[in-house]
Amino acid sequence: IYTLSLHDALPICQVRVAADIEPGPVPGSFRLRYRMPQDPPPVSIIIPSKDKADLIRTCVESILQNTTYPTLEIIIVENNSSETATFELYGELHERDPRVNIVTWTPDMLKASRAGSANASDGDFNYSSLINFGASQATGQYLVMLNNDTQVIEGRWIEEMLGVALYRPEVTWQIGRASCRERV
Repeated sequence: IYTLSLHDALPICQVRVAADIEPGPVPGSFRLRYRMPQDPPPVSIIIPSKDKADLIRTCVESILQNTTYPTLEIIIVENNSSETATFELYGELHERDPRVNIVTWTPDMLKASRAGSANASDGDFNYSSLINFGASQATGQYLVMLNNDTQVIEGRWIEEMLGVALYRPEVTWQIGRASCRERV
C-alpha cells in the first residue's frame, strides 16, 4: 500500500500520472493506485526452492489463486532437492497451470561461473546465482524475486509494485522478501 499526504499527492496529479487517489488508511492520508496499461507488461516471478514442498505449494497456490495481474509466469529455480514430494509437486503445479515452470540450477553452474576467479569457492549454494539463473530463463519484461516461504494475501500486489516501477522510474525499491525491477 502506497499512501500519501495531500501535499505529496498534488504534484502527482499535476504531472498527469495514470492513477486514482483514494482515501488512505489513516485520516488525512490518501492511497495512490496506479492504473495498469491496456496491454500490461509480462512479469516473471522467480522463486528459488529446495525441498520443503509444503512451503512452495502454499507460495505458488497463493499466487495463482489470489493474484489479479493477468500476464505473469512463475519460475521455480530447483536447487538440488532430494525429497520425492518436491518433484511430485513440481509436476503437479506445472500440469495444473502452464505458467508455472521449473528450471534446475546445479552447483556446477556456480563453479563454472567462478572458474578462474580469485573468489572461487567449493560452496554449493549461492542465492544470487539462483536468481540470476532464473532471470536468464524468464520471459517477462519485469522480474519479481520471491522467497518460497511467501504467501500472497492481497490480489493487486503486482499492480502495486509495478505501478511504482512504471510511473516512478526514479524510485528503486525492495520490500521485505519481494522486489520488482525492469529487465535490461
